Amino acid sequence: DSESLALEKFWLQTKQSRIMLAGTMKDFNNLNTDLQVTINQLAAADLVRFAPNWPAGIDVRGAASARGTGNALDTKFRLALAGADISGTLRADVLSVAKPYDGELVIRGLEVAKLLPVKNFSGVAGADIKFSGAGTNLDSIKGAGTASLRSAVANGINVGDVTLQGTFSPKVADFTGALQGPVGEASWRSHL
Repeated sequence: DSESLALEKFWLQTKQSRIMLAGTMKDFNNLNTDLQVTINQLAAADLVRFAPNWPAGIDVRGAASARGTGNALDTKFRLALAGADISGTLRADVLSVAKPYDGELVIRGLEVAKLLPVKNFSGVAGADIKFSGAGTNLDSIKGAGTASLRSAVANGINVGDVTLQGTFSPKVADFTGALQGPVGEASWRSHL
């Protein structure tokens, strides 16, 4: 008989935070998994214990799940913080020697000034990034995506909108970018 773990509703709570874990993991050899995490609220006061530079007043809400077997494990998450929506997916084979994975990260409405300790800089960031790789080998990571910063203001100057699109792989990156706003227009291409 194989080992298993079942959580009906396991709550982690502090005075300000509330997180629930639920689901099962059957057959530890094959990691047959169906787990969910619900973040009713993860308060900034608790986050700062693990991330000392976490900005005050920025709480996190959301959910995450992991389903499948160890050779085809699908994970998803969606977080809301500071008006932003951050979501992602990851499919991985954690049982093979190579441990291949692929995933996607999507960011919408991230107000830079609320999260980064940078003074005199603001804007609303977004991104769509797809990536793949294997294990912990950073030389295996490759991907493609777009990123944008809308309504960027630096040192009181309205810069406008900045967009970036590109691909990356081990030791090579190709990017194109554009700026459009009150300061003018520009575009560039970069190969690293």
